[in-house]
Amino acid sequence: MSGLLSNDWSAPLPFLSNLVEAVGKRDRALLDELERLVKVKRRELNRADVKREGSGGGEEEP
Repeated sequence: MSGLLSNDWSAPLPFLSNLVEAVGKRDRALLDELERLVKVKRRELNRADVKREGSGGGEEEP
């Protein structure tokens, strides 16, 4: 999986698109769960960004 995501940002798009299509055709509840997991990960990443920005970036004010 890491090889798929390591280089060109657009390379995994067909794979992801096919995954979403296949999951959607098979099980709508599973598609909803996939969406929930993506939202959870976005919130985690946003919190990490806010913490990093809140640390001041190592710069001192005069």
